[in-house]
Amino acid sequence: MIDYLIVAPHGGSGHFLSHFLAPDFKRSNIVDVWIDKNWETEFNDKEIHRHKITEEDIGKYVIRVIPKSFSEYTKIAYNRYIKCGLNVDPNNIDKISMTILQWATCTEDDIIDDFTQSYEYMCKDTKCDYLLGYSDVHNINELVKLYEKINSVNIPDFKIQYALSYITAHKDIYNDFIFQTVYRIANFEYTNNLINHIRTWDIRNITTSNYEDFLDNALKLKNYSDTEFLL
Repeated sequence: MIDYLIVAPHGGSGHFLSHFLAPDFKRSNIVDVWIDKNWETEFNDKEIHRHKITEEDIGKYVIRVIPKSFSEYTKIAYNRYIKCGLNVDPNNIDKISMTILQWATCTEDDIIDDFTQSYEYMCKDTKCDYLLGYSDVHNINELVKLYEKINSVNIPDFKIQYALSYITAHKDIYNDFIFQTVYRIANFEYTNNLINHIRTWDIRNITTSNYEDFLDNALKLKNYSDTEFLL
């Protein structure tokens, strides 16, 4: 077995990976998708999971999770938003999307702790022995390959079932109306550098039944003013 360390951002599935890769953690289903909100006391992963590498970690085999696209960053940041206990409901769609955009574009001076890592910062922080894009964490074939590399054994069936239960739970999260709306708004405004521009459409008009058509019409350059404001 390789002496490894998992380095992942908050919301980047670091706790899941530490449970998944440990042969002694024997479950076939997740108990709580937000693993570190409902701490699983029988398995303490503090020795193999970090948000940043420390001096004591030098020499270990580093597995790093990063967002390889802004779409992946949005998912990580949304996870973090929920795990921080912030309110996720339809009335908060504007706040959620703006918070994610603030985190994504913060400067190095704004990075006061592990919670505020910008998209650019995460993309640059790639020094490791094994790099996983965030989407790879939700790809069972990539997980099997990693498990067998780290442990030098064929992966047992219960580990595959454990990983699949985690992947399925996240599919439900990312298919939800609130995430889909936040995801589309954040990606459009980040990609088009519209973070500091006023929308000429009202986010309060979005509903579970109209959000797809509404966003198809709203997310166009012509629907943003030239007036900028400060985040």
